[in-house]
Amino acid sequence: MALIPRLYSAIRLDPDTEEVMPVGDVEIDADGRLRVLSSEPGLLGYLNDIADDLNARDEITEKVPGELRNALEARYVPRDAPDFLDVLKEYVSKYYGLELRSSADMQEEKADFVDL
Repeated sequence: MALIPRLYSAIRLDPDTEEVMPVGDVEIDADGRLRVLSSEPGLLGYLNDIADDLNARDEITEKVPGELRNALEARYVPRDAPDFLDVLKEYVSKYYGLELRSSADMQEEKADFVDL
């Protein structure tokens, strides 16, 4: 299943203040591959390393609850899986500490904040 190419802002949340710290901008193409478009000073190599690592994979490994209590199992999510983008974004968050947010994600977040 091909994805709709979309631009994302790569951000990091400060764990203490929850302040949003921009890292750069990436595009995720129809095959789920990342292309770094821009970065904050000094972070281009970091973002390119992440993109190279993820782009080299044919699938993303997701840890899911296993059958036994407190057990985890590996779920292999290929690039053509319907939930690949969600798994990719979660993987980037978990292992690299970055959130990939589209402009639509940010609009939803603003709307949720206004509704409070």
